[in-house]
Amino acid sequence: MGGADDLARLKSLLGHAGSGRGGAIFLTGEGGVGKSRLAATMAEEARRLGLTIAAGRAYTVEAGVPYALFSDALLPTLQELGQ
Repeated sequence: MGGADDLARLKSLLGHAGSGRGGAIFLTGEGGVGKSRLAATMAEEARRLGLTIAAGRAYTVEAGVPYALFSDALLPTLQELGQ
C-alpha cells in the first residue's frame, strides 16, 4: 500500500475532485500496511489544493452499527462547514 501506483492513482483522483468531480475512496487492508500514512499524505495534499476532506475510521465495536463509518467521517465535516 502506498506504492508509486497507488499514489499516482490517488493524485489523479484529487485532480478530478479539484475540477468538481468528487468521489469517495475506501482504503482497506491488514493492520500495519500503511493505510493511515497514505490517507494522511493524501489528505494533506488535498488540503493544500483547497479541498475539503471527510475522513472516517472503522472501529471493531461499531461492527453492527449501520453507517457508523460515514457518521464518523461526515458529522465533524458538516459541523465545520456549518460554522
